[in-house]
Amino acid sequence: MKNLLTFTCFLLLLNSCGTDQGEGKNYVFTLVNSSGHDIRIDSYSSLEEDAEIIALRNGEEITKQFKSPAPPMEEYYSYISFFQGDSIVVTYNSEKQQIFVQEESCEGDVRNPLNICLYGDTEETFVFTEQDYENAIPCAGDCD
Repeated sequence: MKNLLTFTCFLLLLNSCGTDQGEGKNYVFTLVNSSGHDIRIDSYSSLEEDAEIIALRNGEEITKQFKSPAPPMEEYYSYISFFQGDSIVVTYNSEKQQIFVQEESCEGDVRNPLNICLYGDTEETFVFTEQDYENAIPCAGDCD
């Protein structure tokens, strides 16, 4: 019986040994609408048919949080995770639109939230501004 107890304690001690893998990372992504206009964001994924829709009134913001598992199972999150898609269409008051797609290189548009080289930290805030509205393309009356 003493040998069984000693062997069990040894196995428990052996099981608790190992390198500290650390903890997973917390990711926090926020969108802020300071454009002066209500916006609708239609998010599309190359893997899905239906669009995800986010509506933000002027002055409103939305935050999503993601928790990555601890290493070695660690995952990376970005605004692509936030939108659940690799392209988005931003519509301002059903008047103007901007289209953003996931950047393949780090030399893309600095105002593209899907550019993971520019917006790839664990905490990011992307603000839609009046300048974004001014740069958007008029829809000719059919933004929906």
